[in-house]
Parts: sequence; C-alpha cells; structure tokens
Amino acid sequence: MSGERPAPDGLTSAIVAIDEWEHAVHAWVRLDIEGARATPPSDGSLAGLAVGVKDIFDTANLPTEYGSPIYAGHRPARDADVVAKLRAAGAIVLGACAALTWVVSASVGVASA
Repeated sequence: MSGERPAPDGLTSAIVAIDEWEHAVHAWVRLDIEGARATPPSDGSLAGLAVGVKDIFDTANLPTEYGSPIYAGHRPARDADVVAKLRAAGAIVLGACAALTWVVSASVGVASA
C-alpha cells in the first residue's frame, strides 16, 4: 500500500508467529496488522518492538472491551498512559490480547518458591 513503510523484522516475526500459533493459543481478541505496518518509523528505545496490549488498557485506535460484553465496541477517546508511553518509545501496537472480564477470576493461584 502507498505510504506504508516496510515492516521491521520484529513486526514481521510477530506476525508470522501469530499466523502460526493463534489458532491454538487464542491470545488475541483483535489484531490491527495493517495499522501496525502503517505505524510511522521511530528511533525510540522500543523502536519496532511489536506488542500486544491486554484488553483492559485503552487504545485510541482500537475498541477496548475490558473482557466484557457490556463494553462491546467501546472506543476510548485516548490511549491509556502505559500505551501512550509504549508508542512514544517506538513500540508498535499489534492489537488487543484476551482478558478475563475486568481481569477478575473466581480462582486465584499463588506460586510458591
């Protein structure tokens, strides 16, 4: 597409891994590969690092549903601070990763050392 930059190796590797494993892992609730590829180049400390953002952190360019059907289609007005900081450092947001409803679970395990 016109105006897109070539995907950096990290982004390409992430996309290949998603294509290979997502059918078994089901980690993503939404992907924006075209948007990720269109992200302007950066020289920040995380330049080109492909990241998935848990579906509990607001992303201005994607719906954020907090793992709940109550928020289906919710479009935040801005990025959560952590997402804005990732982008400012050059990270490329690939999409939203699955989350339990409001990140609450009936069973919580604690690993012992």
